[in-house]
Amino acid sequence: SPDPTPASEALEPIYDAEGNEIQPGETCRLVLAAFAGTEPLMTEIWAKECNEIACVIPCDGEINIREILEDCIANPIIADEFAFISPNTVPCSKITFDELIQPVVYVDADGTEHYNHRLPMFFSKDKLVELLASSKADGEELIKEYMTRYRTRPVQVGFSFGNYVTPVLRNNPCENVVIEGLVRRKYLTTNKEGFAAIENILETHLLK
Repeated sequence: SPDPTPASEALEPIYDAEGNEIQPGETCRLVLAAFAGTEPLMTEIWAKECNEIACVIPCDGEINIREILEDCIANPIIADEFAFISPNTVPCSKITFDELIQPVVYVDADGTEHYNHRLPMFFSKDKLVELLASSKADGEELIKEYMTRYRTRPVQVGFSFGNYVTPVLRNNPCENVVIEGLVRRKYLTTNKEGFAAIENILETHLLK
């Protein structure tokens, strides 16, 4: 399962894609969460593959998606419309902001749809304020409510079909599957164990 989404410890300090602290008055459309200690590598990967100023959020452990979205709403550095990248989601090639805003729902091997997935999610602050004021939902239900109310018919994506995503959620992934994902898919999605297992592969194949 792609859940749960790890969450932010705090939104300060915030850095752009070059590792410089973002100054008051600047805004960014890319909110990049990264497991603590992996921020430099994730920043380098996203700076190479996506031409967007990124707010980089150190993350560890698990909190609920509602809290992290509330923090994003309150932070003036984050643009009114933004893409949230769960830790540690990796783009496998060049990616544009228009591609990041594509509404998707992850479908697992059993055919179950997951809205609170590790893939990029696009949000509007105005719509989030409206939803959070009217709903007590959290996690999966909150994202599903947002998608139902403000997006239209998300594209179904999964590991077993299409060329969208390869999940890496174990500490001993098949290297050939990971490399094939980097060559053929749009994203790798990872948890802490999976990311630690493929750091060397990412450095070799994405940053060479």
